[in-house]
Amino acid sequence: MPDFPMVSVVIPTYNRFRWVPEAIDSVLAQTFKDFEVIVVDDGSTDNTRETLLRYGDRIRYLHQDNAGVSAARNRGILEARGEWITFLDSDDVWLPNRLAVLVEDLPFAREIVAHTGNLLICREHLGGEVDLFDHVGVRGIIPDLCLLLDHALPLLIRTGLAMVANTAVTRKAALSVGLFDASMRLYEDADFFRRVSLEGPWAIDRRVVARALRRQERTLALSHLRVSNPVESAEALVRSAEKLLERQDLTGEERRAVTRSLRQSRRASANALADAGRTSESRRVLLRSFIQDGSVKAGVKYALSYLRIFGKT
Repeated sequence: MPDFPMVSVVIPTYNRFRWVPEAIDSVLAQTFKDFEVIVVDDGSTDNTRETLLRYGDRIRYLHQDNAGVSAARNRGILEARGEWITFLDSDDVWLPNRLAVLVEDLPFAREIVAHTGNLLICREHLGGEVDLFDHVGVRGIIPDLCLLLDHALPLLIRTGLAMVANTAVTRKAALSVGLFDASMRLYEDADFFRRVSLEGPWAIDRRVVARALRRQERTLALSHLRVSNPVESAEALVRSAEKLLERQDLTGEERRAVTRSLRQSRRASANALADAGRTSESRRVLLRSFIQDGSVKAGVKYALSYLRIFGKT
């Protein structure tokens, strides 16, 4: 393993000893070899430690008390020695070309702070694969080589195409934005990549580089969290947008995109609060959205809530 590799691969894991070897093996099978693998065990209580120790010096194994996936990723970033940081969840896999695609694009986009390739979303419980770029409607705007964006934030907000398995960032950019927000359980990856997009240009390659394996266990866990905590889900996006709007260097297009996202997220938060019977809190969110965001929909809902005909639109 090189002392100062070009790329550091960060894999957080928690109680997935059955699946994490598949993720690690997909990294070790890369055609580009100048990388290190950092696996952060976030306090697993199963056979994860024994499974990972079998890899010996082919990986760097780090153990910490359970603190959540963002804290585990942050630990990996801080331990990384590479110029580029890539991420892979312990139940997803890379194609052998994942790092080669990144390296091949760099001569054409020397100043980029992030790079995203396409991926396939594989839904175990439904069967079949979904091409992410087709799904979010961006394939048509990406040329055969790669698309270089000076201001990627509006596209990231609109499409959500930057995911953990298909996106690499420079170590400098990751540190500059303050790493992942460890207080967020939902949308922490979207929040991180949106902040990174303000650090410099972003390259997007249409080639498929990874498979996001939406296994039954993971799908149910994430779906349960979003369904059982809709308020937290909406408020996570509200918080992310509010942090971005504190920036003084947003372009007009970026500020408009973030403001639209904030309006939508606040309305979703108000709906979730109302459904939970937290009417006063819901009204406060709507009033704030009306006053601060200029959301006419929020203002109308605020007024209607006093007429007891408050509902979703």
